[in-house]
Amino acid sequence: MRRRVLAQSRRQKRCAVGRIRGFVGAMVAAMALASLCACSTSRPYSYPPPPGLSARRVQLIKRLQRAEEHDRGNSHAWNWSNPMLDALYRQKAEEVQAVILRLEAGEDVPPSDIKHALDNSEARQLGGY
Repeated sequence: MRRRVLAQSRRQKRCAVGRIRGFVGAMVAAMALASLCACSTSRPYSYPPPPGLSARRVQLIKRLQRAEEHDRGNSHAWNWSNPMLDALYRQKAEEVQAVILRLEAGEDVPPSDIKHALDNSEARQLGGY
């Protein structure tokens, strides 16, 4: 009788462990999928500037694209440990992207707007790079 009770208890424990493993596996898969979705951006990296722009403007656009890529990368790097930096870098990437779009449209963007988009001094105050 006692052996039956022990055997039944062991089976229940194994079954519970299996359920827990299945649940943990599903959670890990869901987190991996969520992180992959979060890594996608609205704009591909190294997007070629449209033809017909001056060489100086193309250089500036490429510099801004590198800055945008850097800010997006930093955003993803800080999303767990420092959510404030995550949000700040995401905002800075959006500001840089807005300047790029204005330049690609042929608009004359004031140097102060470009400087503001590239300025990450606020991130340094929060512990970022």
